[in-house]
Amino acid sequence: MTEYFKFSTESGVWLHGPDSNLAFAFIQNSWSEETKENMEKAFVKCTELFPVIIDEVEKTTESPVVNGLYLLNKDQMIKVMNSIQGMGQTSAQNQEFDGYANATTICKLFFNDLLSNLGGDVTPMMNYLVEQMRIVQEQAEEATIDNDFGILVGIASLMPVLEMPITTFVYISTQSESKSWFVSLSCLNPKKVKFSIKTTVVKWNYNS
Repeated sequence: MTEYFKFSTESGVWLHGPDSNLAFAFIQNSWSEETKENMEKAFVKCTELFPVIIDEVEKTTESPVVNGLYLLNKDQMIKVMNSIQGMGQTSAQNQEFDGYANATTICKLFFNDLLSNLGGDVTPMMNYLVEQMRIVQEQAEEATIDNDFGILVGIASLMPVLEMPITTFVYISTQSESKSWFVSLSCLNPKKVKFSIKTTVVKWNYNS
C-alpha cells in the first residue's frame, strides 16, 4: 500500500509523498466524489512511477539518485524519461528564478510557482518542503557535481472541461556553478539574500 500524507485547507486537501520523491496533488472540496477518487488514484500512480524512473536513470546513466538529487543535465534526463513507456515530453525551456528573500521564502516561492496550476497555497506543506530541500542540499554538498544537478517533481492535476486526471513530471536543473549558493541557504537563517539562478525546466505528461 502506498503511503502518503494529507494536509487540509479551506478549499481542499494537499497530497504528498512521505519521502524525497516529490509527488503532489491538490483535491478541491468542490469536486464530485468520483473526481476526488480518480484524482487520488492518479496521485498514487504518480508516486509509484518514481522508483521506475530512478531505476531507469541509474541503469541508463550509471548516475545514482540519492535523497531526491539527480546529477543529470537536460539532455540526459530527456533520454531517460522518453525511454519510459507512456511518457511524452511536452516542453523544455530556460527560466531564471530571482528575487530577494530568506531561504524559507525562496522555498515557498519556488513551490508555489511550480504547483500554481493546482489551485492551492503550499503553506500547509512548508515543513515537509523545507525538510526535503534541506536533505537535497546536504546531498548536493556531499556529491561531486561536475555537470548539472536538479530535482524531479511529479504532479497529478485535473484537466479542465474534460475533468480527467493528468500526470506531469517536471525536471528542474541548474548548472554546477550554482551548487555553492544552493548549499549555503539555511532555513534557520532569517536573513534575506539576493538571488538569480538560471534553470532548465523540462516537462512530460504520462499516460498509462
